[in-house]
Amino acid sequence: MDAVTFTVVEAEKRSDISTDANYVRWIVDGLRAHGAPDEYVETVKATAIATIDKALLDAPARIAEIENL
Repeated sequence: MDAVTFTVVEAEKRSDISTDANYVRWIVDGLRAHGAPDEYVETVKATAIATIDKALLDAPARIAEIENL
């Protein structure tokens, strides 16, 4: 399986944005469509959840949406 990914350059990292559940859904749906192991899909979801700024008012809702993917 070929994949393209992006990494955050530490000097460019921003704390004023967070992961959107719709974006994670695209990733998760693609992983499942290509037969990625469930364990890997769960790792991706957990990583996305870990990036959400817990100070955001809607963080619990975003986390719940990602957990339910």
